[in-house]
Amino acid sequence: SICPLFAESVYSINPINWRTDGTVALKEENRGSIMGKDRQTGKYPVLRGNAGAYVKQGFLMVTDVDPKTFKLSPDKLFPLGCLHGGDLKLFAEDLRHNMQRRLLAFKASSR
Repeated sequence: SICPLFAESVYSINPINWRTDGTVALKEENRGSIMGKDRQTGKYPVLRGNAGAYVKQGFLMVTDVDPKTFKLSPDKLFPLGCLHGGDLKLFAEDLRHNMQRRLLAFKASSR
């Protein structure tokens, strides 16, 4: 949902396809979400294809995620459906991949 807390000035980049023009990135394109630590293994499992996204009016719109089951803390700060604050979890592997590419490009240009 479009979060009224940020309606005045927003700018988003789709973390899956790195577009700002509303081009939809399907959940199958998502490199992986990291939702939390597995209590049995102590590892952070990667869930591939967990969420899609697109940009609308400057807001990142997340698809394929049920806001009733994906809760953020504190619940009172954001209205139901506003997943701001969940981007790092939902798009963890896409963000990691982008950072790796940028770091390699920076290193290559610094030689």
